[in-house]
Amino acid sequence: MNQSHNSMRLRLFALFAGLFIDAYGNSLTIMTNNGNGIWTAVAVEFNQLFNITIPVTLFMFGIANIILNQFLVGHFDWWRIVSGVIYMLFFSYFIDMFNRLNLALGITRVNEWLSLLISVLGIILIGIAISVYQRANILMHPNDDTTNILRFKYFKGSAIKAQFADMGIIAIIIAICSIILRRVDAIGIITVVGFFLLGPVIQVADRIILPNLKHNFSKNDQV
Repeated sequence: MNQSHNSMRLRLFALFAGLFIDAYGNSLTIMTNNGNGIWTAVAVEFNQLFNITIPVTLFMFGIANIILNQFLVGHFDWWRIVSGVIYMLFFSYFIDMFNRLNLALGITRVNEWLSLLISVLGIILIGIAISVYQRANILMHPNDDTTNILRFKYFKGSAIKAQFADMGIIAIIIAICSIILRRVDAIGIITVVGFFLLGPVIQVADRIILPNLKHNFSKNDQV
């Protein structure tokens, strides 16, 4: 597999742009409250079932992804561990910052239809962000690292198949929790939209957003 194709300057720009866009997109889906992203949804289910706080649950799943990624690549990669933790810390900070900004902008007070459009925009922004920082390949959320590994090692470059495989497992966990709880606490229209839309958005963004930015594989990426 070829390694770096782009300059570090472009890759760093893509990383920070992706981080900001990802956090803002997630903030839009959170503040409009039309259904959680699938990872937040499973965290809510775990909160109801095991009384574990949502941030702690999300961090636990992030750690689980980090461990899973070591098995998927087939060797120990210390940078994957460190970079995943760093990204989660920055990501949480920026989401909180954008939540305060969006609250001040009055996003929580818009009408229902505009709220849905803003939520869909949030999903699209998340997909664009994932595309950009996956290609930069410096830091990324451990779950996005999982889908990146699945995409190129197991699904011949298909972002759509990789996203379905990854989120499908989480959907099964949510279903099991819901059966035990006998209710669904965190699934909304945007959860469903995100499940089907995120993979295609990533695939399209790879071609039209920063088209000169290639997938920069490192020497440790045996994909």
